[in-house]
Amino acid sequence: MRDIQPRKQPRQARSQATFDAIIEACARLLRKGDYAAVTTNHVAARAGVSIGTLYEFFPNKEAIVAALTEQRLASLVGTVTEGVEVALRLDEHEGAEFLIRRIVEAVSSERELYRVLLRQAPFVQELATTRQATAALFGLGRMAAQSVRERIKLPHLEADTWLISRMVYNAVLEIAFLEEDGSMDRALLTDELVRLTFRMIQGRDPIQRRRR
Repeated sequence: MRDIQPRKQPRQARSQATFDAIIEACARLLRKGDYAAVTTNHVAARAGVSIGTLYEFFPNKEAIVAALTEQRLASLVGTVTEGVEVALRLDEHEGAEFLIRRIVEAVSSERELYRVLLRQAPFVQELATTRQATAALFGLGRMAAQSVRERIKLPHLEADTWLISRMVYNAVLEIAFLEEDGSMDRALLTDELVRLTFRMIQGRDPIQRRRR
């Protein structure tokens, strides 16, 4: 793999602003949906810096994408962490519903960017930061299950939590990445994911609440 470490870390506010501008310029270009079409020249032009300035901070496009991935996944882990804290104060169905919707919304808000990072940039899945973030997300699920183990019906808590967390993770990505062409209803799929997750945990469907 090519060198993906920044050449230097910003030490002053001006350097930090340039560093951040390069990362955000890369994000804006990747949201167009074509990873291969993005070059360092394009990123520099969008960031409003010279190509020489870009290369002062990053050796190549992959290093910029790696920094962008680290930034976005850290934000996602923070969002999920806050969601778990809220979900644990709710009953099982409300907690599952709150957390799943929160994750779907977080990924959906950056669906084009996440789709490119996770589906078009092959090295991103192998990054240490990606693996650490994924492990952190699954760890939050395990921690949540341990916290409410007396309230859920999982005969093999560790194994069942491992499976459920990975099924939910992949389902959330598929729902978030849906094209907005009307072929599938994201809201309905989210509702069904909540129901099926609750069913796996409790062995029954949630009680249907009367809509107001």
